[in-house]
Amino acid sequence: MSRIDDRDLARLNAYLEGELDDGERAALEAQLEARPELREELDGLRETVALFASLPEPEPPEDFDRAVQRRIRRRSRGRYFGAEQRRERLSQVAIPLAALIVLALIAFLLSPGRLEILLEPPAAEDAPDEAPAPLEDDPTPPDASRSRLPPTVEPAPPSRPGPAHRRIEYRYSVRATGESAAIEAELRRRFGARAVRAAEPADGGAVVEVAVERAQLGAALQRLEDLGPVERSRVEVDGAAARVTIRVVIDERP
Repeated sequence: MSRIDDRDLARLNAYLEGELDDGERAALEAQLEARPELREELDGLRETVALFASLPEPEPPEDFDRAVQRRIRRRSRGRYFGAEQRRERLSQVAIPLAALIVLALIAFLLSPGRLEILLEPPAAEDAPDEAPAPLEDDPTPPDASRSRLPPTVEPAPPSRPGPAHRRIEYRYSVRATGESAAIEAELRRRFGARAVRAAEPADGGAVVEVAVERAQLGAALQRLEDLGPVERSRVEVDGAAARVTIRVVIDERP
């Protein structure tokens, strides 16, 4: 009794599947007659095939394909079946959204106010314009009322500008004693001819004005202290000037 090897099993499977040609088939059938163990193995294979054929064909679950795709996508880190999932998610969102928009549009068109506008008949385009009937209490005939001029509307008085921005400012004056011509010449020497205004006659003397920059006001007052006492007065002015005028009041009386 010889042992059945893998080559014999392969030939038996091919015999059952009908994959052998005529010569190989005749040679195997001759061996089956000479080798009882080979015939017994063939019968066992036939019973196994018949048993599997009698079993019902299994059906995969509904999400079998998706489960396999998810596993492949997870193991491939999104390299495979990634676009399919995005399209599937987009379709799951887009279809309900489109249905919701259609329902909202239908509800808007069928709303009561909108429905009345749609069902309202169009107005006649060529209807003649009728002249308005005169009022019963108006004794003026229609022709005379048309010739009357509209009432005259008095124009509104121009609005007055509001008060300008006002601020408090200090002004300075120096009272000097001496000859006005000499003091004016001294002021021109100290501050320059352009900063000194010509002397104007005053009661018992004259007045000379000196214009200085605000930043130099303190130094200018110190240069005027030797001429006489400095007086400061508080006045209300519009805005703020860049220069300050100092009045030098000259008393020529002995």
